[in-house]
Formats: sequence, structure tokens, C-alpha cells
Amino acid sequence: MLNIRSSLRRDLLTWLKMNPTRRIWVRGLAQFIGADPTNLSRELARLQEDGIVSSETEGRQLYYWLNADSPKVASFFELLGKSIGVEATLAAVLGEVRGLESVFAYVPRSKTHIPAEIKLLLVGAASENKIDAALNRISGILGRPVKHHIFTQATLQRRMAAKDPSLKEFWRLKPISLKEKK
Repeated sequence: MLNIRSSLRRDLLTWLKMNPTRRIWVRGLAQFIGADPTNLSRELARLQEDGIVSSETEGRQLYYWLNADSPKVASFFELLGKSIGVEATLAAVLGEVRGLESVFAYVPRSKTHIPAEIKLLLVGAASENKIDAALNRISGILGRPVKHHIFTQATLQRRMAAKDPSLKEFWRLKPISLKEKK
């Protein structure tokens, strides 16, 4: 597994992987993933040199998209392994939220193998404002809506023991390991 140390590169590659058919301009993408447009433009230029993304100018706007026709793309994403994607994004962003103890993610599969939405079960006593900000950031990076439940450890154990039907997607899931807080 390749480790991507640049959060910009990780977020950009995750967005491209989750949105393989979307064309987007730099400022729009920068807004989604919460990045500086200048740095994002440089990253996109590097990925274009490597044949991972393509671009086209329409009027005065330059649009980028994943170059899915390139033979490099599949092997590139395979090489990246679990360094990008849903789990890596959740671990990185939610790992920064103090008070979160664990996260369970249910990612339903669709016909295109790209989830329509992400469902999370958050355990802990974190600030609602911090959680909302983190979930908005995750939604932007993944390009998907994020729905969530939040419980304390005791409440979760009680509801899981009672086989709460509203939590049935989460009954057999393992928690995502949150990255260490700095």
C-alpha cells in the first residue's frame, strides 16, 4: 500500500475515484475538497502529465476529469490501495475530531460500484459543530451525502444488544481506525 502524505493529493485522488465521470473546474473542485485553488491546479497538472486526468478548455474555463480510458488509471488506483477512498478519508477527517471514540461506516453498493451515500455510526461525545464541519468536509471530498447517528458507548451497546432495527446496517461492521490526533 502506497502512503500519500499530502492531504491535498489524497483528497483530490479520492474525489476523482469517487466521481470518475464528472468534469469539474479547479475552483469548483477546490471548494468541494476545501483546498487552495493554486495548489490544486499544480496537483492536477502533475496528474495530467502522468496521464491520470485529462483537461479541456471551454470558453475561458479549464475543466478536468479522470482519464478512465488510460491504462495507467486502474493500476494507479490499485497501487494506492487503501491510502485513498472512503475509509482513508473518514479516518483522516474524523480522526481530528476530539471526543470521537470510534466510527462505523456502512457504504451501500450501487450498480456502478460507487456508493450513492455514506452512512456513519459515530461513538463518543464530540461537539456537534465539529462533527457537522467534519461531515461537510467528508461529503465534499467524497462527492456523496453523509448520513449519521451519534451515540455514547453505553447507549450504543444498549441499542445493539436490543437489536435496534434502525442500526441493522451496523450490527456486523468493524470500526474504522481513527488516525492519531495531533
